[in-house]
Amino acid sequence: MKLTFAHAGTERTLAKHNDVMRQLKAGVITNELAAQKPWLFRLVVEGKQRTFTLSSKDKEAVREAKDILNGQTQQPTGFAAFLAEKDAKRSITIGELATDWLAAGLPFRKTESRTPEAADRLRATINRALAWWATVPVATITANTLEDFAGHRKPALRSADLEMAAVSSLCQWAVFTARISANPLAKRPTFAKVGQHCHEACPDDDETLHKLLAYLFDPIVDIHHKETLTLSRLAAGTLAFCALTGLRPGEPAALLRVPPLAETPRHTRDLEPGTIFRDRAGALRMKVARLKRGQNPFVTLHPAAESFLSAWRSWLAANLPDAKYLFPLGTDDQTTLNRALNRASAALKLPHFKPHAMRAFYVKVRRSQGEDDATISGELGQTTNGELIRSVYGDPQDLIGGQLFDWLPEDTAPAWDLLAIQKPVVIQLPAIEHAA
Repeated sequence: MKLTFAHAGTERTLAKHNDVMRQLKAGVITNELAAQKPWLFRLVVEGKQRTFTLSSKDKEAVREAKDILNGQTQQPTGFAAFLAEKDAKRSITIGELATDWLAAGLPFRKTESRTPEAADRLRATINRALAWWATVPVATITANTLEDFAGHRKPALRSADLEMAAVSSLCQWAVFTARISANPLAKRPTFAKVGQHCHEACPDDDETLHKLLAYLFDPIVDIHHKETLTLSRLAAGTLAFCALTGLRPGEPAALLRVPPLAETPRHTRDLEPGTIFRDRAGALRMKVARLKRGQNPFVTLHPAAESFLSAWRSWLAANLPDAKYLFPLGTDDQTTLNRALNRASAALKLPHFKPHAMRAFYVKVRRSQGEDDATISGELGQTTNGELIRSVYGDPQDLIGGQLFDWLPEDTAPAWDLLAIQKPVVIQLPAIEHAA
């Protein structure tokens, strides 16, 4: 597949990439698909062959090739600057791009910034990724590069996926700011295999949820655990609020500790995350900050959530009076939540639970209350009209309606009642051998 044209009395040829030609010959792609790939123009400049990527459209590709030829002969100074810029973009490393991105505050693009909380979480991820990626030139990144990185991070493939997503966000910003021409991680595979859906990793019922929370609200911490009593309770509070509202595990961290509004606000756009108020229908609402550009920046605080928040605010006032945030776990909240759940599951001999599955527990309760998947999807900030509820969060065996679940245990007090009990931490020290 070639395209020829004449310029200044010389016949020139454009061609497709060798990979395209191999795929075409092997029957992997059709002529139509091959035609959609860019044309390449190879030109000898100062004794060295250079390759230029052109449009996939024949007429545009020929015009672009002629512009390059004219620039080489008629504007040598400008052409040299053009080549220098092209070489600079090819040699720039992920680390060099990251330095500029971090200094800029990790924005999406020139005109769109991330919230400080989202930037803090992304900063922690990109810094972990840079230990491997910093010296990698952008122009050299291929599918093999991604395989090499996943192999380096194995068996932590979920972490590899998250870190590559952060590098991809960096490269997308670099494209928007004209530092590179294309994002080499835009079409990347997912290396972590999904072993179970969220509904398979969430508590089976209200009683199991409160058993988990009770263990974390009132733990016995031994010398082998890094977690303190306060950290365990912070983890339990975050998990409880996710189950009660459907928030993602990282979303409570953005909620500010601000007093509820005495009156219904006329405008809600500028409310801070964490602001609580009653709407004109009498429902108690909280402003939240969604991750992944989620929609619907509000959750409804039903009576169980209201009960929890009352106990939680009292505990914060007594133990962390200067805390700015309602759930002040910090940037390592995902690690803390996983460790807390793993510890509780092992101690109580329960199945393995995941922080994100607290969102699925919210779905379980709302389905039990008779709500349809499209409505629940909106409550979670999704735009899939219930598709993710059906495919990820909801158990296909769920009974719709029936009032089987309501976030509260049937025969015991809510786990958060333990927050009112100030027990000392019990530390089990190893026995000390005394000299005879």
